[in-house]
Amino acid sequence: MILTKTPLRISFAGGGSDYIESKLTTNKNSVLTPGQVISVTIDKFIYVIINKKHDNLIRISYSKTENVSEVKKIKHDIIRNCLKFCKIKNGIEIITMADIPSSGSGLGSSSALTVGLLKALNKYNKKNISKMQLAKDAYYVEAIMGKKMIGLQDHFNASFGGFKNYIFKSYNNITVKNLKISKKNINKFKDNLSMYYTGINRKADKILGSISKTYDLDKKVKLISDAIKFKKLLTTNDFKVMGKILNDAWFIKKNFGSKKIIKLLNNYHSMAIKEGMYGGKILGAGGGGYFLFMANKTAKKKIFKKLKNLERVNFNFYNRGTEIVYDD
Repeated sequence: MILTKTPLRISFAGGGSDYIESKLTTNKNSVLTPGQVISVTIDKFIYVIINKKHDNLIRISYSKTENVSEVKKIKHDIIRNCLKFCKIKNGIEIITMADIPSSGSGLGSSSALTVGLLKALNKYNKKNISKMQLAKDAYYVEAIMGKKMIGLQDHFNASFGGFKNYIFKSYNNITVKNLKISKKNINKFKDNLSMYYTGINRKADKILGSISKTYDLDKKVKLISDAIKFKKLLTTNDFKVMGKILNDAWFIKKNFGSKKIIKLLNNYHSMAIKEGMYGGKILGAGGGGYFLFMANKTAKKKIFKKLKNLERVNFNFYNRGTEIVYDD
């Protein structure tokens, strides 16, 4: 039996500059929009267990259970494509679990699942690959094989972990930088954050498809500029300006979803602003999932009282990417 633990992530700035605009192809050298992302992994995880079965069947357990005789009959797209990619035909059992509601959450859960499952399957096949290759393979499985309009950052977060600056120039030109921030400043930054679960889930690839049609070049340049600015602000603790950057991201994503959801999410954001929030946004592509708010200690308490019908999620930053925690 093999068990992997893969962290979810929070993206602060630059999200949306890391996905492919052009029609998806199987060409691994497809050119990406040059992008920069500032993000961190957190201590909330996707777990994947795989085990060799005593027969030649395949059993999959997630929110549903599948028992099939062939990989092509698996309904779960990511699991089916991971098995195809790793050339495993049968005789395996796969179980997935999560610490918090994560499907369509904006925390990079589908990519964390892909990375964690590929990590386990590579171990199952007695194959060692680098973190860089794992992230690229996971992107290939989810975006190219799965034909989803999604970005690269989530696969890199899940594979590398930690507080990072990712620079995406092309599939074969990706830079991963550790952010040089003192522990004191990181703690101050973390103390000004809070996260709330809206209870609304959505499909990121559909929303990103809409975003790609509405973004113009100036907006894309601004996303990259905001990521560069956010990185500098982390060393100065200018939380008000950081909050403004989060708000700018919110205004891009605030109109995705049904009219009822749009109204509801906008009301939550407005309430938090009135209680003194510096800024905040929906994590991920928008349309639901988790809100990230930036506010001082006093405002955080007021926001908590005002948004009492939402679930506040306590979290810490996590410095490691996907890992095998059990192998027997």
